[in-house]
Amino acid sequence: MKSSNYNLYSKTNKGIICFNTKTENFGLIPDTVYELIKNNLLTEIPQSIYNKLTDLEFLIDDNRDEYHEIVKKYNSKINDNIYNLILIPSLDCNVRCWYCFEKQIKGSRLNKRTQDAIFRHVQNIMQNDNIETLIIDLFGGEPLLHFEEDVFPLLSKIKEHVESLHKRVAFFTITNGLCISDNMLPKFKELNTAFQISIDGYKDVYNKVKKIQGSNEEPYEIIIEVIKKLTNCGASINLRINYDDKTIDHIEGIIQDLKDVDRTKILIHLERIWQTKQINSSKSIKNIIDTFLANGFRVSYMNFFDRGFSCKASKPNQSAISYNGDVYKCTGRDFTDKMKDGVLLENGNINWFNEKLDNRLSIITYENDLCKRCKYLPLCYGPCCQKQLEGGIDQVKKYCQLEYIEMSEDEYVLFRFNDALIKNNFNA
Repeated sequence: MKSSNYNLYSKTNKGIICFNTKTENFGLIPDTVYELIKNNLLTEIPQSIYNKLTDLEFLIDDNRDEYHEIVKKYNSKINDNIYNLILIPSLDCNVRCWYCFEKQIKGSRLNKRTQDAIFRHVQNIMQNDNIETLIIDLFGGEPLLHFEEDVFPLLSKIKEHVESLHKRVAFFTITNGLCISDNMLPKFKELNTAFQISIDGYKDVYNKVKKIQGSNEEPYEIIIEVIKKLTNCGASINLRINYDDKTIDHIEGIIQDLKDVDRTKILIHLERIWQTKQINSSKSIKNIIDTFLANGFRVSYMNFFDRGFSCKASKPNQSAISYNGDVYKCTGRDFTDKMKDGVLLENGNINWFNEKLDNRLSIITYENDLCKRCKYLPLCYGPCCQKQLEGGIDQVKKYCQLEYIEMSEDEYVLFRFNDALIKNNFNA
């Protein structure tokens, strides 16, 4: 037997927490057992603990090739039976966040011609016997600006068609949430859509960042009420809290405003605003995470989670279709002609720019020495294909998430352990 390459450890006053990034299993072991593992004295581990460590795959057979298993999983996931369709119904927005990278197009919205082409595209895709599930993400701009007029009728039609084929369809909406009305709630419930909603710090900061165009209303009060209404309707929300050194000291104030929200419906995701870096904040991201966890909220931080690939843009079965029929793979860049990867035709087929597409899909994001050696590989699979297209293999270290993480390995393992405890309580 040997120790897994993907074990991480965190010392606590109750023993050593072991976290395996490949299986996402946890174990609490005595310090003495940790020393035996570290010194490769595995045969000296007490039998009962040894058996548990093998059951949880902290210890594995000598002939196991974990890296090969990760590669096999990647090949399976990148070519799975799911089609990921991202719809961009508008590149207009009702707020103007200072950090937004997108070039907004005022008045842009889905026309009937594009709606029909999108539906035909779904028909074409779902007639493929190898595709069993359609996942639709709404993105923008603000994708809900014309939800009732343009988007909901199209999504309802798609849902009815996919389910008539006895296949599965799921919806996810990435929104600032500020244009959600009570009239939309039953429509969201009909679609069973989940949400990502962003909050920029606590009330004072949020109201400065997300000013509603043409309104004197305080957006923070609106979004808190929207979150409560959505969760009361059964919707799950990934609540993305964007922070920088100025806002991190005030984030905890959000907890008080969410005290009546069903915590099983909320995942707090903490994301540093990409134009900023840690300089001199009085509180650390660990302080903030610990406070949310102590108040019974699940938390995610960094994009370390097991999905089998780095980004959906690496999948052949993925496309992002804009309101005008332009097609992209990456949603983390401007939706411009330069970034365009294809065009949606009236018959529902996509005319891909094959050279650009082939270059992207040929990138194996983890196929470099840095990623191959990394214990976080099963949670990451390397920098995304877009960054590698732009920077090449020589820039992998520059784009590595571990270059930007604001906590130690010890702290990360302990955070994941405490979050798993809350998740288990929710599922109990």
